[in-house]
Amino acid sequence: MAGEARGGVLVTAPPASATTADRAVGLCYDAIMEQHIGPSDHVERPMRTALIVKVLKASGLAARCSTICPRQASDSELRLAHSVEHIAFVDGPPGPDDWVYGDNFFSEATPVAARTAAGCTVQAVEAVLSGAVSSAFAVVRPPGHHAECARAMGFCFYNNVAVAALAARRAGARPLVLDWDVHHGNGVQDILWEEDIAYISLHRGAGFYPGTGQAEEVGQGAGHGRTLNLPWPRGNLGDADYVAAFELARPCLCLST
Repeated sequence: MAGEARGGVLVTAPPASATTADRAVGLCYDAIMEQHIGPSDHVERPMRTALIVKVLKASGLAARCSTICPRQASDSELRLAHSVEHIAFVDGPPGPDDWVYGDNFFSEATPVAARTAAGCTVQAVEAVLSGAVSSAFAVVRPPGHHAECARAMGFCFYNNVAVAALAARRAGARPLVLDWDVHHGNGVQDILWEEDIAYISLHRGAGFYPGTGQAEEVGQGAGHGRTLNLPWPRGNLGDADYVAAFELARPCLCLST
C-alpha cells in the first residue's frame, strides 16, 4: 500500500526479501512542498506536513522507515490524469506571486510543490511495486483528491493519487484507491470514471462539500461498477460504522486483488 493522508493507493507488492524485511515501510517527503504558502490563517498550510514529519522523527518511526527519494512528476505522468492545458495553467500562473484561484491559492513555489506532491506519490507506489518496500507513506502537499482532469479546486492542483494509480495500472498492477476523507474525492472519481481502476470513497453526504459522491455514481464504460461511494448521512461516526462500511466494500476489494 502507498498512501497519502486520508487516502491511498492499494497495490500488491512482491514478497519482501530478507534485505528489506526490517525496513519494509517506505517514507517519501520533500520540504520544498512547504514553500507552497498562502494566507497565514488558511487551513492548508505548511505546518500540516511539517508537523507530521516532526512527529514521525520524534517518535522514532521515521528512522525505522526506508527513505524513498522524492522527485517531481514528469509531464508524461501528469498527462495520465490531467489535460495539457491544466498542466500549463499550474506550471505558469499569471499575475503576481501570490493570488487566489477559486478556493486555491498560488505562490511562486506552487508549480514545483504540486509536481513534487504528485511525484512523491508515484515514487511511493513504484517502491511498493518493485518490492523495495511492502508499504509506503507519501507525506505531501498540496493535497490532490479534489483536482479534476482540467480543474484545480479544493486546495488541490494535481490529483496525486489518481496520477499514481494510473501509472501503476499502466505498469500492469491492479491498484485500488481508498479514500476516507470527510469530503468526497470528486477529482479522483472524475479522472477514474472510465478507467478499470477501483475507487472506494467513504465521505459525508447530504450536500456536504463538494456535493458529489452519491451511491448511484458507479462509473461508466471500462469503469462501470469500479466506483463505490459510501456517503455517510451524518458525522460523529465510530469504529462499528466503518467496519460495516468495509463489509459492504468487501466485493470491490476482492475484485481488485
